[in-house]
Amino acid sequence: MPPRPAKLVIVDQSLQGFDGHHLEYDLAVARAGKSLGLDVQILAHARFSMNDIFPVPVLPWFAQSSYDAHRSGATRLAFAAISLAPAALRRPLVVAGVQAKHLLSGARPKTSAPPPLPAFGQRLLEGLRTMEMTADDHIFIHSFFNAELHALAAALSTAGVLPHFHIVLRRDAEEAKVASDPWGGIQAALVRLIGNEKLAGRLHLYSDTRQLASQYNALVGEERVRVLPIPHCLEELPPRPHDDGAPLRLTYLGNARSEKGFDLLPDLAKALKPDFLSTGRVQILAQSNIPVSLEEAAVARAAAELARYPRTQVQLIDRELSVPEFQELIFSADIVLLPYRGDLYRRRSSGILVQALAAGKPVVVPEDSWLSEEAPQGSAMTFGAKRSFSEAVRSAIETYPQLAEAARGAKDRVRQEHNADRLVQMLISAKGPENHAAAS
Repeated sequence: MPPRPAKLVIVDQSLQGFDGHHLEYDLAVARAGKSLGLDVQILAHARFSMNDIFPVPVLPWFAQSSYDAHRSGATRLAFAAISLAPAALRRPLVVAGVQAKHLLSGARPKTSAPPPLPAFGQRLLEGLRTMEMTADDHIFIHSFFNAELHALAAALSTAGVLPHFHIVLRRDAEEAKVASDPWGGIQAALVRLIGNEKLAGRLHLYSDTRQLASQYNALVGEERVRVLPIPHCLEELPPRPHDDGAPLRLTYLGNARSEKGFDLLPDLAKALKPDFLSTGRVQILAQSNIPVSLEEAAVARAAAELARYPRTQVQLIDRELSVPEFQELIFSADIVLLPYRGDLYRRRSSGILVQALAAGKPVVVPEDSWLSEEAPQGSAMTFGAKRSFSEAVRSAIETYPQLAEAARGAKDRVRQEHNADRLVQMLISAKGPENHAAAS
């Protein structure tokens, strides 16, 4: 009887639907793992029900998403209720909720006791027992908040035989909520995991940028963190030439979030209106589905301002998109706008950037960031201290032919570097921390 193939379990407690980059990331890794002969399964959020999208089994499992892990029970209930409201009602409800939270936080008595850890760690171990995981199998966790790592470390005390754990560190360790939390911050969580005897030779740490890997290696005091590719599942299609009779399409992709600069788009529209929007030379197209988040009051105002423009000038998409619909937006874009906050993305990655570059699209990105370093030479226009976002976009419009040619010429290299097959091969070939430095 032939030996059973090794299992690769993708753990994504925030996978609930099409919102965000979770689904495409999971889909790319699942496809790659299956093509390499692994028994791939996904542990998702309990609300996930679109199993037909994946070529592998998906088990709805976690009651909390990563975004719930650092919120109180009352906040989670409020956000669950808001998420059921129509999209048009979510924005004013979020704004009102944020204002109420700020008022109540000032009146609420402070406590020194840490809140209870989420159920993530114990629930994950229950899932491993249900799937009969062995020491030759692999767990891949690519998205989490600090509280979940602490919960995993705490739950390991009751664990039996463990598979290999592959954990991707994607947040900047200097961010306030990452560096410090009621349980000691990210450094305490990593030290606890690295020092756990049950995980000896079974804990494999990664990041998806060189800058983050260097930061975390310095934090733990040894070369433990390797750099993974950023997987995507874009079809291999030839770049579409721009139709000279159509407006140049400037496209903002992904969630409408302030850290991703969605609130900069109204000023951009004002700056472009006289020479470009009103004349039909340019159209702005932006995804504006606002997730239930604590930061979105400014974003809601920005969406309302943009909605006042004719659709021929500014087109908003305020709903979740399927994978084919999202990819069509990428392929139909002429210039992809990434007005991210450079201070937050000095080290952090962007799946949208990788998808745009893999489609051969020129981009506008913040200077002194991972995005500006990752973009191939000649394919990007940067903004920052020397040039505003609006000025950078104007320059990108005026030099579009040169930018587009450079982006098309670099797309094959981007696809080769950020390859899901390569990611999975790195996971299953990892044997222990002693191999990390040599393989990086």
